[in-house]
Amino acid sequence: MAKPVGKGGKDFPDYGVSSMSQSQSFILDMSELAVRLGSGNYFDRSGVQLYNERFDCGLQNWIETVAGAGSSIQLMASDVSVGAYAVKMTCGAVIANLATIAKNLPYPYFSRFGIEWQVKHIVPGVQFNMVAIFYTGTKAYQLQVYTDSVNEKFYYVTPGPAYKSIDLAPFYTGAASEFHVYKLVADLENAKWVRASIDTTDTNISANSLYTFASGEKPRLYLYFRTTNTTGVTETVVLDNIILTIDEPS
Repeated sequence: MAKPVGKGGKDFPDYGVSSMSQSQSFILDMSELAVRLGSGNYFDRSGVQLYNERFDCGLQNWIETVAGAGSSIQLMASDVSVGAYAVKMTCGAVIANLATIAKNLPYPYFSRFGIEWQVKHIVPGVQFNMVAIFYTGTKAYQLQVYTDSVNEKFYYVTPGPAYKSIDLAPFYTGAASEFHVYKLVADLENAKWVRASIDTTDTNISANSLYTFASGEKPRLYLYFRTTNTTGVTETVVLDNIILTIDEPS
């Protein structure tokens, strides 16, 4: 999927996924907005910002799924990283219990794609997932990762599917802990991972291919976050500030 040329000879499409409503001035297109604001990423400030979810409008645009007693999804105003709200997700204390928020999004073209999110691990667990599946109409590219905040591990999926792990720096959890900042970059054009950044841990994972499979699903990005009980112990996280970027540096 080649990068298109926008109107007026610009090299960026004249449309955007979100309105980026924090700016009150007239913006001609999303590329101009990205130049004015820069990236919302705490650390590397790279890539063109395509979408930013801070839950200021609640969860009405997300699909919520909970399974099992004690599992819940709540909009929070008292424990946030940025903006007015964040989302508290809890999976109950029985194996296979889960809490998920998901949504479908368009994407303009394949490039080096970035996904950032912030999480406070209030009750540590072994599987908080981020999954982004890019459907082309004939194929799917699955970016799937999860955090094991108990054992301080971060896992990403490779062909097979098979998971590879990254050791995290000493990991602060609990109600008084900070929001941990995660960012992944994948080269969708070449079906390769690029890098994973978790707080101060920045890892080059470009030697690894993405997990892909044949699919007739209509073109779109399907994005979801899920806490899953795999050990019989409950897990609670607060999720905030999801940022999607394109044209990330290599």
